[in-house]
Amino acid sequence: MASITVMMEKYDQAAVDADLVNLEEEIADEVQVALRLDQTVEQQVADIQQFVQDNKDKIAEQHLKMQTMVADLKDKIQKNMKAESATEELQALVTSAEVQLVASQIAELQAMSDDYHATLLATGRAGRPPALN
Repeated sequence: MASITVMMEKYDQAAVDADLVNLEEEIADEVQVALRLDQTVEQQVADIQQFVQDNKDKIAEQHLKMQTMVADLKDKIQKNMKAESATEELQALVTSAEVQLVASQIAELQAMSDDYHATLLATGRAGRPPALN
């Protein structure tokens, strides 16, 4: 069951619109991947080696920061979940049919976003490349 209290904070019309734009960009990225795969093996090897050299330190730094922030977020979520169920009046409102429908729709928007992100991740295609000029 989706929580309207949480969904109200999470719903962001601009973020959903941005996801739609991002989907268009991801589709365009796949066209670029196909073009890169048409390069010679030697060029692909050189590109990969250069990418790793240019990005390995920053990626390690981002990895550590993300790890720390995710742990902090999980802790805050647990505390807020306890506070959310504190009163009967609030509990009755957040479990009403209308509120649950809206919360579910927001959760489904997020699930669709998560699904396409998971597809990109599972296929090794997650992330945005730098703009090619």
